[in-house]
Amino acid sequence: TPAEYRADVGAQNRLASAYFNELVEQHTAPGRSQEEIIRRVAAHHYGGPNAVQHWNNPGYHSRSGPYNPGNEPNMQEYTASIWAKYQGGM
Repeated sequence: TPAEYRADVGAQNRLASAYFNELVEQHTAPGRSQEEIIRRVAAHHYGGPNAVQHWNNPGYHSRSGPYNPGNEPNMQEYTASIWAKYQGGM
């Protein structure tokens, strides 16, 4: 049930790990560095599958844009921060 799932941290972690691994496989391609793959996965998570091509674009989801009225990071900042956390073992 949904309540059982919310109470089962192990199940949540297994599902998140499986989804992460699925996205890594999806974005792995010859010639792509590990950094690009992880940042593409982060872009997919942050902006959806159509945002992946913008994984290193500072103008995408920019702080002054209509889709970011708050102070959230742009795509380049976000994916770089995820790469840094990934390298640090987070």
